[in-house]
Amino acid sequence: MNEHSKPDQDEGKWEVLSRAKPQLMRMKVPGGWLVTVRGAWSFSLSFYPDSEHKWNPPLKK
Repeated sequence: MNEHSKPDQDEGKWEVLSRAKPQLMRMKVPGGWLVTVRGAWSFSLSFYPDSEHKWNPPLKK
């Protein structure tokens, strides 16, 4: 992101991909997604490169 670009309104919001425990979650960031698992004994955070944000798994509501 540079000084002339505007942040996407969806950036900075975690989306739940799976409500089963532990939960799989993602957040849109420039250049891809941050992916994490919530509710597990350990904490992991990964970056999934996807500059066009085409990754579209079914979201569990």
